[in-house]
Amino acid sequence: MATIPSTQKFHTLSADANTKERGSALVDGLREVYTMADIVESVPQGTFKAVSTAAHRTGEVVRITGFNSTENLPIVSGFNNTVIENQLVGVIATASAGGVVDVIVSGSHEVIFSTDIGTSPVVGNTVFAGEFGNLYDSSSLSYGIESFPVGKVIDFTFVQTVSGYYDEYKGNVLFEMPSNNAFYKDGISFCSSERFNQLKNGTVNEGDIVMYASTGIDSGKVIQWASAYTDYRIAGVATSGLDNLSVSICTSGLVKLPTSVLVSQSNMNVGDIIYADSTDDYKLTTDSTSGTKIGIVHSWFINDSIFIMQVKL
Repeated sequence: MATIPSTQKFHTLSADANTKERGSALVDGLREVYTMADIVESVPQGTFKAVSTAAHRTGEVVRITGFNSTENLPIVSGFNNTVIENQLVGVIATASAGGVVDVIVSGSHEVIFSTDIGTSPVVGNTVFAGEFGNLYDSSSLSYGIESFPVGKVIDFTFVQTVSGYYDEYKGNVLFEMPSNNAFYKDGISFCSSERFNQLKNGTVNEGDIVMYASTGIDSGKVIQWASAYTDYRIAGVATSGLDNLSVSICTSGLVKLPTSVLVSQSNMNVGDIIYADSTDDYKLTTDSTSGTKIGIVHSWFINDSIFIMQVKL
């Protein structure tokens, strides 16, 4: 399909203009000339509206942190230091002191991004979401480290040098947010966890270790695991994606769970191994008595009584 050059112009006519070509001053006076840039600006691009209680700069990376029932919109917040990949959701389109904001997820948008001091951006370079929720051209070596791609540079102009930190540019970026914008019910990124849905038989709760029933009418459904069937029969860990008939099961990667699912959490720390309990086989614990390893503690939010486990079956 042909691509219209960005410098190409178009003539438009008012609703009252006769479209028969006359070439007169009268008809010419009813015409307006627009560029592709005008069209890009006029056509809504990939954004959604959200609510924020804080000020945001143009191009700031944000995450969803809640829901505003008054505005019937999601709530977004910025990042204090590093960007957490499984929380990023978009980029602020226009600087705002708070209230309703536009959040970019795709398309061409003019934003602020940075490079190392003295290093110019390059058209076509990847733009990364990096430290402090800023956007960085891929030529940035320091503040852009440990970040991930969100778009490509289309054009740019120099804005200022932030002494001791970075150079700031304004320019159009073609955004394509990574697929980790898909999230499971527990808030874990789709790309950070392997899961499948399966019918269940009997009681299966969040955090239960499950296996397949192998006999009878319920064959193929999942049930609570029992050690008599050996750890080779473990299908995964039940997540918060539960209903009356089925359950979402995590087979590898991250899953967020309340600490209440643990039989024991004595002196739990990040990196600790999570085991199957030696008494209630299908339950999780930090007690190593059973010897059956299910995963490791990825992170622990002690004030919220939740932890994230990396399932390693």
